[in-house]
Amino acid sequence: MTETVTEYNDGAKSGHDSMGKDVKHVIPLTTAPYYAAHIYPVIMGTFGGVKTNEKYEVLDKDGKVIPNLFSTGESANKRLYNHVYMSGSSVQFALTSGRVAGKAAATQLE
Repeated sequence: MTETVTEYNDGAKSGHDSMGKDVKHVIPLTTAPYYAAHIYPVIMGTFGGVKTNEKYEVLDKDGKVIPNLFSTGESANKRLYNHVYMSGSSVQFALTSGRVAGKAAATQLE
């Protein structure tokens, strides 16, 4: 951590940040204590998804089923988006839509 802070501060002084940050936003860290957090960026939901029917078969631009193409979970989120979509519900939606699509796909094999 000490090496990282030193490198960052050197970049702030020289006007060249080795980590690629625009130097106008690089402010030297001069007062301890320092804190660090490992962050994993994620998204909790998509904005839309492809259009599907009640069996989660993907529909083309004319609303006709594209044979043997299903979409579930986040990629078929048009049904829930902008309604009640809170943390955790995407997991249930993925499980439920996957089950419905799987059942529909299985009947097409018969």
